[in-house]
Amino acid sequence: MGVVGRHIEVVMMEAPRNLVIWHKFIKIEDLLILSANAFTKLAVLALYRRIFLERSYRIAIMITEVLIVLTYVAGVLTSFFICWPYAYNWNPAIEGGHCGNIPASYCWIGIPNLVGDILILVLPMPAIRQLQCSAPVKVGLFLTFSTGSIGMIAGFIRTVQWFTFDWSADQTFKYRVICMIEPGFYLIAACMLSLQPLKRALFGDRSITGLFVFGSHRSTEKVSWRYSRAVRPGEVGHVVDSRSSSTQQFLRSRDSV
Repeated sequence: MGVVGRHIEVVMMEAPRNLVIWHKFIKIEDLLILSANAFTKLAVLALYRRIFLERSYRIAIMITEVLIVLTYVAGVLTSFFICWPYAYNWNPAIEGGHCGNIPASYCWIGIPNLVGDILILVLPMPAIRQLQCSAPVKVGLFLTFSTGSIGMIAGFIRTVQWFTFDWSADQTFKYRVICMIEPGFYLIAACMLSLQPLKRALFGDRSITGLFVFGSHRSTEKVSWRYSRAVRPGEVGHVVDSRSSSTQQFLRSRDSV
């Protein structure tokens, strides 16, 4: 953006026009970061929908999706209407223009964003705990699904940074790069499970978690999965082994990490 990493006094002396352009880019960046955060998280939740078919899980996933969408909508509306007219964001000389509390808007929009991160992390945990399989397999599944929340680290740092950032400081010099890291993490997480062909090319049929944690042999044990679907009337019961679609989704997810 031409001014990042430079002191604002120097920019105003050498090329004040660049400061106007920088403020315009900030507004574009707000919308891009909000969109990247929301849609990559929704992609992870779409994967959860394919794996967790029990009604209670689908309700929990839907609640998380609603929270993410509402946070996104609130962020976009705030970005558009926090200053009026809109051009007042980069041109404070406009007569009659005004802005709301911009620092507070950044701070408080980060809280539901962080709550969504935590929900994405904890959603698979009860199901993994109920699986009838060995502890190493459970740990491997936990590591697999934890990749869906790797952006939570950046989100936590960003939220803390909003509350502690000195908004009267040299903002061009102390640019907040962490804001752009979080959606990148979630994009990696959303794409990771589709990289299984690359994993096979590098490691064959061996599990990566097995390579680094449990040894080089692929687990062949059967897994009993309780959350695939409700038992229909007349059925004695429903136990899903390693040949069922839900369990295969789990095993493929484990092997891709």
